[in-house]
Amino acid sequence: MAKQADVLDSLSSSLGRRDEKPNVALARRILDKKDKAGIHRLVEGLAFKQRIQNDCIKVLYEIGGEQPGWIAPFTGEFVSLLESRNNRLAWGAMTALATIATHGPEKIYPHLKQIVRACAHGSVITRDQGVNILVSLCRTKAYAGKCFSPLLQILLTCPVNQFPSYIEKCIDIFPARERKEALKIVEMRTAEITKSSAIWRIKKSIGSDVNV
Repeated sequence: MAKQADVLDSLSSSLGRRDEKPNVALARRILDKKDKAGIHRLVEGLAFKQRIQNDCIKVLYEIGGEQPGWIAPFTGEFVSLLESRNNRLAWGAMTALATIATHGPEKIYPHLKQIVRACAHGSVITRDQGVNILVSLCRTKAYAGKCFSPLLQILLTCPVNQFPSYIEKCIDIFPARERKEALKIVEMRTAEITKSSAIWRIKKSIGSDVNV
């Protein structure tokens, strides 16, 4: 009997490539074949050497973008990577968690503290994906009450160049009290912005609720 091919052999690094095309193609193949065993193997690869780790997390969050439920059973593994010294692995794990949050927020909410901590101390991409997660949780009534506050804190403290995109993502999810707080933050942070295009994005997001 022929030995079954190892999905790790199709990763970019295994093929001597430095682009992501083989990883994207592998994700597509796993999706098309419904290869759940391949997903398990990719999760195992997260413990291998760094280039393998980087490729595996890429393939996993590409799969999660289309079938978040397929990677949701590994939520705990992704959360454990948020404090990895390998920055690519940390923000890739947050990206995978963000895909899961759209499908199963109940799987993500128990890890809220770790996600908020990673947003505060991680890279720009880590925080970007953390905002996506918080927005998904805020859309779920059962979790919203605990998630508005950390989202407002990110709006208050994030680098000014990220502020317009974060407002675009979240301003419409806030109920009256939290929206009032968000608009106060908008007034304060907009004073820090010099680019007219960024101010225009903010004005478009908030409508006529506040003068900026």
